[in-house]
Amino acid sequence: MIQKKIHDRSWVEIDLSAFRTNLSILKRYLEPHQQVMMIVKADAYGHGAIEISKIASEEGAVYFGVANPEEGRLLRLQGCKSPILVLSPCLYNEINVILDNDLAVNVTSLNFAKALNNAAKAKNKQAIVHLKVDTGMHRSGILDSEFINFYSQILKLSYLSIEGVFSHFASAENDIDFSNKQEERFWKVIDQLPERPKYLHINNSHALINKLGKQS
Repeated sequence: MIQKKIHDRSWVEIDLSAFRTNLSILKRYLEPHQQVMMIVKADAYGHGAIEISKIASEEGAVYFGVANPEEGRLLRLQGCKSPILVLSPCLYNEINVILDNDLAVNVTSLNFAKALNNAAKAKNKQAIVHLKVDTGMHRSGILDSEFINFYSQILKLSYLSIEGVFSHFASAENDIDFSNKQEERFWKVIDQLPERPKYLHINNSHALINKLGKQS
């Protein structure tokens, strides 16, 4: 028997049926009002973003998260029609990619928000934004003590639509006490909003398993 030669020194084989099973197990931890945003940044952590996105969509995922606009653009080119959120802060020169590919973005700068608003106005379309509360991870976002003022400033930009508010657990896998403090800060901010946006999200897989974030 002739075998195909493999020239790569290493490779990864992904069992999509195993991924489907893992996702179905995680979904058992969801509350009835909760939905899934599948994070597929960095090519779904090397698992294949479009392949993982397709399976996740079939399993009920309603949103996809990427690291930057280029990742979102590639998903669009590969046929992904679902909502996509760029989780990291974006650059000014990425604004056209954001708007042309209907990507939602994490906005953490008022100056960037104004530039995005102006570009959206020029294209006569609404830019979808999610605003991140920094509850203790300190990777990005607006400090909880400053968030309501920032939110109010974004509301004044008529070509931006605030679709979501979110945060991120720093160590939900092994620090439940700190995670509970993060969750308290998050909901204290949410309770001060003039109205709740469509999406509130803070959970990750470990948070689900450890029964955190029940409200989001």
